[in-house]
Amino acid sequence: MFTAFVSFHRKRGKVDVAESYFLRAIQLDPEFVPAISSLASLYAGEVGRLQDAERLYVWAIHLDPEDADVLNNYGFFLETHGRSSEAMTQYERAMNVQPNHTVAIINAARSLRTPEHSRRAEELYKRALSIEEDPQVMDNLGMLYLVSGRHQEGRTLYQYLLRNYPDRNDTKLHYAQLLIQERSFDQAERLLLSVSDSPIARESYLHLATLYNRTNRTAEALDIILRALSLCSTFETSCAKYHEEHGDILKDMDDFDAAEESYKLALNLDPKLAKTHQNLAVIYHIKGNYTSAEYHYKEAYKLDSSPQVLLDNMRKLQRRLFDLQENTCWRTEATCSSDSSVVL
Repeated sequence: MFTAFVSFHRKRGKVDVAESYFLRAIQLDPEFVPAISSLASLYAGEVGRLQDAERLYVWAIHLDPEDADVLNNYGFFLETHGRSSEAMTQYERAMNVQPNHTVAIINAARSLRTPEHSRRAEELYKRALSIEEDPQVMDNLGMLYLVSGRHQEGRTLYQYLLRNYPDRNDTKLHYAQLLIQERSFDQAERLLLSVSDSPIARESYLHLATLYNRTNRTAEALDIILRALSLCSTFETSCAKYHEEHGDILKDMDDFDAAEESYKLALNLDPKLAKTHQNLAVIYHIKGNYTSAEYHYKEAYKLDSSPQVLLDNMRKLQRRLFDLQENTCWRTEATCSSDSSVVL
């Protein structure tokens, strides 16, 4: 009852009031774990006192090492701050203490994002579903199948979700992504056009733009991505992908100057977009701005060294620079003659 009462004040934005209640409770009982854990959550969130938050989590676990909720919350705190392996340790401890702690199970599955851990993540999602069928967890499992290239299993799961939870817009959106990868464009378009929920309408526009661009419906793609961008704020990191898609469409229309500006906007929001670095490098390569091309090829390579076209274009640039070693134009922002052999 106490933590629920204080949480009421916290949800109403009365952070100082909530903090004072938690501190008073801990002063009265220094081993009151729910208050200690809740204060840690407050410090980790609204207040931003991260070191104090971690000290409180560690203290709470010391007092009660078998409190699965605290272990899970500490794991989530660690993962939020990029300490995934430490977070997984806490999730595992929570699951050992309470095998049916579905929140810890799902958090652990979400933390295993890398391809080499996909089977373990799948096991955890299925474990959570064996406790209770939850369409959100099923959707997460479907996305795992999507990114792992296991399309048949993903298709089966999404078809089940659409039959049993037909109003879930997330399901429509994610199933459409799978269908686009499979080149089932008509079915994907119908699903995306049926998404009506405004919070994800913008993402639906993004995938529609990708679909239209891949099916040579460039004018429609441009119109749709501009609609999506109209729903983006200037400093929203997640909108980097929208500027990237806008740049891709403009590039395919051979409007390299406008594409360059869109790619720059994307990288200003998120410098870790490998494909954007690669495409911007190609534009500079074609324009003869070899210094900028070399920089962005290298940035793309650092983020993802697998695309063969990237490696081929980097070799072409190196040969071009070797040919021009007596010419200083590539070392400046001046442009040299374009390289028509670059692969877009």
